[in-house]
Amino acid sequence: MGTDDLTIETCKTEIKELFRQVETVEVSPFPGVEELFRYLEKKGIKIGIATGRMSSPEDEWGRFKRLGLDRFISAIVTSREVAYRKPAPDVIIECARRLDVPIGSCIAVGDTEPDIIAARKAGAFGVVVASGQGDKDWLLKVKPEIVLRSVSDLVAFFDRMGDQG
Repeated sequence: MGTDDLTIETCKTEIKELFRQVETVEVSPFPGVEELFRYLEKKGIKIGIATGRMSSPEDEWGRFKRLGLDRFISAIVTSREVAYRKPAPDVIIECARRLDVPIGSCIAVGDTEPDIIAARKAGAFGVVVASGQGDKDWLLKVKPEIVLRSVSDLVAFFDRMGDQG
């Protein structure tokens, strides 16, 4: 006995709506994100979001607005807008283009294996924050340029990068 297409579509729609409701109430930024964004803004460093999510760009802007972070962000690119999802480099390359920043000057921060693989394929400097969803051992196998424990460690990382010129 199979499930008809209408039932499947109804279930998908209900699951997406429940996900949005939970996300609106329960999702918050990692500790240190606002501090990091303020620091980068002060330094004149552009912030772009290159997400593997298939949500619309409007949904992503809405999420960052709800979190009070949208004012720091110059570009958001979702996987819906490019040909291939991570680990393909498409979202990172498109985000760099929208920021008008050469890809070789971009630092791509992620917390999953596809994030780091995509950064490498794009030609960006891949930084992994091991406090996210990815398994730390697996993250090390994909050879990020640097591994940090938390988002808060990124401020010190950017300070060191600035000291190196």
